[in-house]
Amino acid sequence: RQYFGGEDPIGKYVALDSTKGVPNWRQVVGIIADVRQESLDKAPYAEMLLPYAQSPRTSMDIVIRTSARPETLIAAARNEVHALDSNLPVYNIHTLNEVTALSLSDRSFQTWLLGSFAGLALLLAAIGIYGVMAQAVAQRTSEFGIRMALGAQPRQILSMVLGNALRLVAIGVAAGLAASLILTRFLRSFLYGVSANDPLTIAAVSALLVGVALLACYLPARRAMGVDPMVALRYE
Repeated sequence: RQYFGGEDPIGKYVALDSTKGVPNWRQVVGIIADVRQESLDKAPYAEMLLPYAQSPRTSMDIVIRTSARPETLIAAARNEVHALDSNLPVYNIHTLNEVTALSLSDRSFQTWLLGSFAGLALLLAAIGIYGVMAQAVAQRTSEFGIRMALGAQPRQILSMVLGNALRLVAIGVAAGLAASLILTRFLRSFLYGVSANDPLTIAAVSALLVGVALLACYLPARRAMGVDPMVALRYE
């Protein structure tokens, strides 16, 4: 894509280096898919693979694909290499899961840190909602007593309190979503395999926030259901 555009590169020649000013031409014999060599959070870059016989190195990586547990093949793999040459050292052995985890270790820590702060923020939000709703219910105690004295049922009081709370929560969630759509663009560099505005993630977080808010409102609403009309009217 970068050097040949829409043309088929198979059979074409490229010069990777030169010897005494004479280009060393190499023929393209195949195409590989994009590979993230540095880490999973860095975009692939242009690269070429050369046959070992044409470009020998002092070391090489061997990748083994197996249906068994990779850890069980370490000794067998080392023995196979030593069977070819006992002087060849075999070192730095890792499973692909370990390589992937190492590649994402920095991002994983940052994600854990952000998640911890997000959890703390959610806890503080739930405590704040509970406090506000408890205060609101306490201030409307006399109103609930009058409503129940006039025939209102406890479940109607519960529905009214939760309904008012749900309206406030919906406004808060809508404002939060609008802000998140703007701010998440700064998090794109931390993400891999998911967009900054993933619909499923946004829906799940919104549902979680609404659920936590309703749970925080439920206890004050239950307290409103137990208001004694006589006590509330006497207080009034």
